[in-house]
Amino acid sequence: MALCFGELSIAADSSDRTTKHDMRRNLNEQSPTFPVGKSYDEIIDRGWMSVGVYSDFPPWSFRRDGKLVGIDVDIGRELAKIIGVDARIEELPAGENVDADLRNFVWKGPVIGGNVVNVMLHMPYHQELQIRNNLVVLTGKYASESLGLGYHQKRAGSTLAAFRFATLGVEIDTLADHLALEVYGGTLTSNLKHYPNVTSMKQDLIDGEVDGVFAQKAEVEYLTKGMQNFDTVVPVLPGYGSPSWQIGVAVNHTYRALGYVIDDAIGELIENGRMQQIFSSYGVSWVAPER
Repeated sequence: MALCFGELSIAADSSDRTTKHDMRRNLNEQSPTFPVGKSYDEIIDRGWMSVGVYSDFPPWSFRRDGKLVGIDVDIGRELAKIIGVDARIEELPAGENVDADLRNFVWKGPVIGGNVVNVMLHMPYHQELQIRNNLVVLTGKYASESLGLGYHQKRAGSTLAAFRFATLGVEIDTLADHLALEVYGGTLTSNLKHYPNVTSMKQDLIDGEVDGVFAQKAEVEYLTKGMQNFDTVVPVLPGYGSPSWQIGVAVNHTYRALGYVIDDAIGELIENGRMQQIFSSYGVSWVAPER
């Protein structure tokens, strides 16, 4: 999904950043017609920003020894630090689709319990999604993601076609699952093993019960990190190419100034190399987004 986005200037130092953020605060923001979200000014005044991340989604956001960690968690904290407030990270359950997540966590709120967040991370940046959800603003692209194939170098090959003769693990009802069922005329079907999530494949990979895993590249890289004889590639799929997408953030459309500030802060993390460092700390390769 090749998307274009105008590149925003990056603050060179803290004084420039303060000036830019003060300029953002001067933008006219209309009061919302319903009590959800907070403006940039209100966030600065109260001293904290709520950041939404998906729960139980390694390596992006998950619990390690009881502590909330992950790529998105670290990014959320860095964004709050640049803005000059504390980050309150909210673990949120994935809904039936992204549209439902935007409704429940960004512009309206869940039907029962809970509140919206100021910023929701890990949102796919796509024009059609933006058109369908005109009460949110998709912005702040911070990475490009794709599907990845993790394979054991001695038990399987580096293409999906090789798994006509080897066992491939996939998370049920995901893009990777649907594509694996369709490519090569469905000839991989008998060699697919379905799991409730990517993490649950780990022991079977170690024990040799499955020879590879097909999922989002970041998930595959994190899962196979440290495993001997495993490598990860971005496969080319007949008729589909190499599906990829941009990852960004979502804010309530009423608070566009907040979105501008977040986008500037993300640009700063990319420019100073901190974004790549965050990904590397989880054994994940960072691919720059189209900004």
